[in-house]
Amino acid sequence: MRGVEALQAAVVHGKQGPSGSGEVRLCCPACPDRVGKADRKFTLSANLGLGVWYCHRCGWSGKGDLSWLG
Repeated sequence: MRGVEALQAAVVHGKQGPSGSGEVRLCCPACPDRVGKADRKFTLSANLGLGVWYCHRCGWSGKGDLSWLG
């Protein structure tokens, strides 16, 4: 699972936000593969305005249409 599809699956596990800066926090779907443990602390930031995301734990990042996160 990669990219926007992985983020859509992550929303099922919960999300926080959007914040005042337009960022939504998600549990990172890539952490189990990259770190070996599931993320339960919402370490992935998704910027809705820029259409980019970055996980502060495992470093997974990408760019795509995130308007569906609203």
